[in-house]
Amino acid sequence: MFDKTKLEALRAKYTGAKETEVAPADFRKPLSLVFGENYRRAMPYAGLSTLLDRPYRPEAPDLSDFGGLDVALVGVPMDIAAFYGRFQEAGVRPLSVGGDHSITYPILQGLGRERPVGLVHIDAHCDTMGELEDTKFHHGGPFRQAVLAGVLDPERTIQIGIRGPAEIFWGFSYESGMTVLHIEDVDRLGIAGVVEKARAVVGDGPTYISFDVDGLDPAYAPGTGTPEAGGLTPREAQSILHGLAGIDIVGGDVVEVAPQYDPTSNTAMVGAQILFEIFSLTVLGRRFKRSAA
Repeated sequence: MFDKTKLEALRAKYTGAKETEVAPADFRKPLSLVFGENYRRAMPYAGLSTLLDRPYRPEAPDLSDFGGLDVALVGVPMDIAAFYGRFQEAGVRPLSVGGDHSITYPILQGLGRERPVGLVHIDAHCDTMGELEDTKFHHGGPFRQAVLAGVLDPERTIQIGIRGPAEIFWGFSYESGMTVLHIEDVDRLGIAGVVEKARAVVGDGPTYISFDVDGLDPAYAPGTGTPEAGGLTPREAQSILHGLAGIDIVGGDVVEVAPQYDPTSNTAMVGAQILFEIFSLTVLGRRFKRSAA
């Protein structure tokens, strides 16, 4: 039944009001961060675009403590930096955007040099291949190299969404003790079962998350170099990540986005959303040190 009294109350509260004044109390602080004191949003075409509109800090890498950052977003077009050891020393948790998957090996070398880390790896491919075309440093083999370098614990590594005709290359995953969940296993276990398995594998120790966009079905993320049909939906991937809240995330990456293959820009959009999910997991980690700000 239409309630005219309720309508008049809503009109009295909301007509001409600012969201920062009338929104539920839990919403008002984030709304104030969006709108500022003048109740105006920054124009999307103005200034530099950053994840979550956080400040651009080009000077941070030159400072010993990275300017007090808790989490740093880093663009990595290639794998030549040994830069990540400084993050580990400063207690900064890096989130990286590739580049292809070869960047993850040097990242793990920096983050895992004092103790090997665990890994949640979402991908169509295990990426534990050996030497290929006269090089062992390529996007199909970073996790083999990380295990052999002693910076990745294979017993605390789970690979989710694996599928396609490259299965013959992934023997190292099985022999080293990694847990491999093919896309059929995801169907069989369901999202809750996948989350339960992932949490059991990585346990309480420091854990890295590596997300290759080809882990998603190419219907949702066509902009990648090695697409494989039959992958995860973005919602399934988000649900898996949401289920990992509370584990000790020391860093993460989103890799293999190739915008030139996607005229819709959907792949970049989904990649940015996944990056936000990994950022949220990092902040929710049990040993994350939050700044006073």
